[in-house]
Amino acid sequence: MIGIVVAMPTEAAPFLRNGVESETEICGKRFYKLAGADAVLVACGIGKVNAAYSTTLLIDRFSPDVILNCGVSGGLSSAERADLPEVKILDVIVATGCVQHDVDTSPIGDPKGLVSTVNMIVFPTDKEASEVIKSSCECKEGICASGEQFVASHERKEEIISLFNAIACDMESGAVAQCAYVAGKKYVCVRCVSDCGDGRAPEDYGRFCKEAAEKIYEAVKPLIY
Repeated sequence: MIGIVVAMPTEAAPFLRNGVESETEICGKRFYKLAGADAVLVACGIGKVNAAYSTTLLIDRFSPDVILNCGVSGGLSSAERADLPEVKILDVIVATGCVQHDVDTSPIGDPKGLVSTVNMIVFPTDKEASEVIKSSCECKEGICASGEQFVASHERKEEIISLFNAIACDMESGAVAQCAYVAGKKYVCVRCVSDCGDGRAPEDYGRFCKEAAEKIYEAVKPLIY
């Protein structure tokens, strides 16, 4: 079984439009068994706490073999980083790993991004599941960085790129990755760029969010159905 975690109704809509076999409410979160697939989807809500809470419920109640986190994201590109892919709006990104850019215990000697409970910065993604998606669509690969922040400034964008070599930013993927890792579940993350994490991000997000959500659905269908 595949457990799918998205944040928003906009991101869930393409999956639900294809048909729902059943739905269950558990502790305030609604889980959908997708028709024609061995998959359960939850729209967790925005942010790392919502993502971790919903992922934990998903794992505990449905015991999926693979956790798939997908949704829209900010794209992170820098003219100073020719070693990283150039990321544009509506690009699909398959994560090679996920980090939490807002975790910072550096005043006591830790590197930024270190999650001390598991002593990791980069949470891995499953290569086999990622390969299924990569082989079915045009995409770019790299680190996805998440945090409790809508990144919308050049300065913050450049800082995240510099610290983590990230090519996308969102508000859930790192938390979902941590839950999957602790539970011993395979994890895959697919994002589509709705904005570029800069001063235009709020405007671009509103304009491209729905189209990006549709592209995500098309990209991950071969893994689900």
